[in-house]
Amino acid sequence: MITLPKFKPVLLLFLLPGIPLLAQHPVLERYVQEGLNNNLSLKQEQVALEKNKASVEAAKRLYYPTIALQGSYSLATGGRTIDFPVGDLLNPVYATLNEMTQSSQFPMLENVKEQLSPNNFADIKVRTTMPLINPDIRINKKAEQEKTAIQELQIRRTERDLTYQIKSAYFNYLQAGEAVKIYESALDLLKENLRVNQSLLKNDKINKAPVLRIEAEISKVNAELVQARTKRHNAAAYFNTLLHRPLDAAIEFANLPSPDSLVQTGAILQPTGVQGREEIQQLDKALYLNQLAMDAAHNYNKPRLNAFVDLGGQGFLSDINKNVPYALGGLQLEWNLWNGNRNRWQERQVAFEATQLNLQRQDVVSQFQLRQNIAVEEVRAAYESLNAGKQELAAASEYFRVVERSYREDMASYIEYLDARTQLTNARLQISLKAYQLWGQIAALERETID
Repeated sequence: MITLPKFKPVLLLFLLPGIPLLAQHPVLERYVQEGLNNNLSLKQEQVALEKNKASVEAAKRLYYPTIALQGSYSLATGGRTIDFPVGDLLNPVYATLNEMTQSSQFPMLENVKEQLSPNNFADIKVRTTMPLINPDIRINKKAEQEKTAIQELQIRRTERDLTYQIKSAYFNYLQAGEAVKIYESALDLLKENLRVNQSLLKNDKINKAPVLRIEAEISKVNAELVQARTKRHNAAAYFNTLLHRPLDAAIEFANLPSPDSLVQTGAILQPTGVQGREEIQQLDKALYLNQLAMDAAHNYNKPRLNAFVDLGGQGFLSDINKNVPYALGGLQLEWNLWNGNRNRWQERQVAFEATQLNLQRQDVVSQFQLRQNIAVEEVRAAYESLNAGKQELAAASEYFRVVERSYREDMASYIEYLDARTQLTNARLQISLKAYQLWGQIAALERETID
């Protein structure tokens, strides 16, 4: 049976806003940390975060210059040509010179027809480009940073939900273990009563009816014990699954303080604000991303200016000695003047998305306010239920003590004794169940409370 120590006011500090309610218990904290370290979904979220961080670094480097080696080699035949009438221009002059010098020192030339497409021609260069004016780079960098922040919030969301699942599963396992102990205790008591009544039957002190009734009750409790052990096994398997451990791994039993010592009705259970919730912060950042998309649409007709420098060499491979190095630099300007007003419609689309996000944010805020109020009321109700269960257990314990003494003195029937024992067992089960239900509600309130 779970031990319920006296009220400890100092533990009420666990319910102050901003303080985790259950993280102080070493066993529970260790299991939570193990689950966070081993959870595969959380590891995937962390990989996605590293991916986003890499995207941020890549976006920053768009400001840097780009250096690339570029080369081309062309073969050509046919196509357009250009005529150079070298012979027509120089041959009369050369003929006159030969006549004057009485020699053939100046030969006759043929007209030249040169193909415009270069044949067996190579051009190799190193091009360096650098953006001078480009508003898209700044917007892209901010967008990647916001996506990274959203992913960090997603990890916090996953950790929050996983922490609650681990604590809830652990409380379920402890409650199932307490139920097994209670049924085992009740079974031991029945077996002792069976031994006593069998002895009385042998000595003709009683008839066989009480023995048969006890044997039937033992069979009933045995069946309930089997069910309780099954629940404990399943609760342990689920808990180990959350921690990514073998299903049959041993689970340490934590001696938790009384859960009602963590609760005090009044101002301490008032709901806190929800604006710090990860889900709402994600929507806020989504709205900022939406604004960046609007800025990108507005920047459509702003100029983009790049600088470039080429260093290389070019020439015909048939006469490699005539290949010459060269250097070329300049500016590249791109200024979009009109695109059929596509950017205007993109702006309208982004504006509609902003409206959707704002409506979604309002809805999420309302939902979390409701969930927080429900969690507070559930804690308060579970607290009151546990207090009522403690009174019921005290009454059942006293009733069983009186009936048991009367039964031993032959002043009460066995039916009365069995009924008192059943009430006591049920009261113990209920107090155990209510205690761990309160722990579960405290964990749920912790999930809804802003850290």
